[in-house]
Amino acid sequence: MITKDTIEKVRDVARVEEVVGDVVRLKRRGVNMMGLCPFHNEKTPSFVVSPAKGIYKCFGCGKSGDAINFVIDHEKLTYPEAIRFLANRYNIEIEEIKVSEEQKQEQSLRESLYIALQFAQEWFAKQMWETEDGKAIAYSYFKERGFIDETIRQFGLGYSATTSDGFLKDAEKQAFSREVLKAAGLVGEKDGRWYDFFRERVMFPIHNVMGKVIGFGGRIMVSNPKVGKYVNTPETEVYNKSKSLYGIFQAKNEIRRLDNALLVEGYTDVISFHQAGIKNAVASSGTSLTVEQVKLIKRFTENVTIIYDGDAAGIKAAIRGLDIVLEEGLNVKVVLLPDGNDPDSYVRKMGAEVMENYIRDNQKDFVLFKTQLMAEEAKNDPIKKAALIKDIIHTISLIPDQIKISVYIQECSRLLDMPENVLVREYNQNRRAWLKSKQKDSKEKPEELLPEEETPSESEIKQVPPLEFQERDILRILFQFGNKDMDEGMFVADFVLNEIGLTPFNNVLYQKGVEYFRKGIEEGLPREQLMDYLTLDEQELKGLAIDLLTSPYELSQNWYKKHNIIVKEKDIIYKNDVHSAVKRYLFSKVNDILKQLDEKIKEAQEQQDLDKALKFLKKKKDIQIQKRALAAQIGTVINGR
Repeated sequence: MITKDTIEKVRDVARVEEVVGDVVRLKRRGVNMMGLCPFHNEKTPSFVVSPAKGIYKCFGCGKSGDAINFVIDHEKLTYPEAIRFLANRYNIEIEEIKVSEEQKQEQSLRESLYIALQFAQEWFAKQMWETEDGKAIAYSYFKERGFIDETIRQFGLGYSATTSDGFLKDAEKQAFSREVLKAAGLVGEKDGRWYDFFRERVMFPIHNVMGKVIGFGGRIMVSNPKVGKYVNTPETEVYNKSKSLYGIFQAKNEIRRLDNALLVEGYTDVISFHQAGIKNAVASSGTSLTVEQVKLIKRFTENVTIIYDGDAAGIKAAIRGLDIVLEEGLNVKVVLLPDGNDPDSYVRKMGAEVMENYIRDNQKDFVLFKTQLMAEEAKNDPIKKAALIKDIIHTISLIPDQIKISVYIQECSRLLDMPENVLVREYNQNRRAWLKSKQKDSKEKPEELLPEEETPSESEIKQVPPLEFQERDILRILFQFGNKDMDEGMFVADFVLNEIGLTPFNNVLYQKGVEYFRKGIEEGLPREQLMDYLTLDEQELKGLAIDLLTSPYELSQNWYKKHNIIVKEKDIIYKNDVHSAVKRYLFSKVNDILKQLDEKIKEAQEQQDLDKALKFLKKKKDIQIQKRALAAQIGTVINGR
């Protein structure tokens, strides 16, 4: 069991903008940062990160929390697993209390798989560095590819031995069960015989975006026509080939910095690029690009440059599958290397500067490149040209940006020597058909739609009791300013709780919040500890605190200056905010009490209990005096009684 001290260290060190920034491309918006939510599909950013408060909040799907919550939700980990994950990221030593064997066995499958895969990576590396076969076969191969030792270690490269079960035996000595090793895709079983999944191959560990080993790619080192040259880990609980990009962990920061991803085909292409200093390269590992891989790139940039070798036939086949990149809204460029070169060989032969210059000077827009390539193929064949136009317009119709669509249609009209209005008509027909198919799919498969948070209508908002709004605002004041100085030597939390009294809130969750502050003050908690709402055990209350302290909107100081508006800093005017919130709460509370008294008076009159009715009428009169006094303080006009 992880000690409380370790958890506190993780909380203190883990910065939410860094942890979220590992998987989301964040842009500064005043004091906050914004990006596309990683928990649901969206095209307009609604995911807000507040570095100052250490929290994030999505105003689309409602997800919120701190760095630990983010790791739990994004990586599908338990709380202890998330603490371990962050401790490893920030090099924090984990202190543990001894746990029983039963507790060890209760570890989740995913965590067990990650541990087994990490062990496997270290085992494969050891086989390469420390065994004669490993040095002679794998290490020699990597050196022939031009990889230096630092690069080999950076990517965790290794070697799987020639024995059929050498890895299995060593793993069992370390208490790994065969079932876990099989679930991780490291061993197999047939007719009661267990064997290593990888044998006689150089090994390329595959990492997820957070840096955990999730699988391997292995290249055969002996001539064997019965097996594939490359083999990947089979699908597991943590590895899905179509959702993974080789090198994404090593490349993500540079992709974000340069706002561009270079997409190549193979492992060695990526490694050679990184070794040369071109560190924004990732690979689809020989598969056709998938929607999931495109979305993974989109977390860090909307610009991708795809680098192909000079094989024209291969290029024609590859570009047919690239429409999905445009459909996701990415800007796609294509680079063709000189004939006979692949990215790996070209960068090793020419060096980083020549490669970068070549990419810059030869990259072409994907849609226009595809149009030119297919137009050359069609030439004077009317049938092929008609098919080409339909193909190109189909591609354009997938682009979500209307301005880009207009530009592409104009350019394609010029390249194809075709009237623009003809292309526009074809586009409109194509787009209508596409939208119709999308609507049909959504009706047939409603379960594939993500649930959306509904916005209450105006009539629904009016039905919410005003008192509940004021109760919520009291909680906002407590969470936002609770530890600040107030009048008469008190701090805000003291002042607010004294003013609102002991009458419980109508909203149960809001009452829990009040009790949290009241109990903390009674126990004499230090101010800063009282305000550390991110340590709350009550997740619903913790979520409320985050909701109250985040906003999707933020007006810039330039906007205020432009409109000649002088705005005082929050720290200067917070006392007015506190006084106003308290008075409005008390005013709403008085209104609520008056409604209850009206009901009691009516009930007493129906029962012809005049004494009780007079008692309630007298109390009502006293409450009305309080109401007028409060109304005068907050400037509210009272109609009626």
